[in-house]
Amino acid sequence: MEETAHDATSIYNSMTSILIDPNALGSLDSGAADAFLEWVKASPAPAGAEHGPLLPGEVERATRATRTRDGLPVDETTWRGIADAARAAGVPDDDTTLAAWNACAAA
Repeated sequence: MEETAHDATSIYNSMTSILIDPNALGSLDSGAADAFLEWVKASPAPAGAEHGPLLPGEVERATRATRTRDGLPVDETTWRGIADAARAAGVPDDDTTLAAWNACAAA
């Protein structure tokens, strides 16, 4: 992984950012921003894609909803490490405790 570089006035981390002053687009009350977002969202999905363009935060909201409904995904190696740490801390390894751990992992 490339490290972030710094100098007196800038940070370089291989990220492209486009900053737009909303005031340069006119009044925020004009509805122009909402119309633009609707136009972007109306774009068709590329061939083979599940959906068209997503707005900032949409992926995060969808992920949160999925994880709230289905729980957090935990791979077997990580779960084994959690269970081993629990046993090392004296947590009994019975069905009740396992169910409690599963409930915590799903929260």
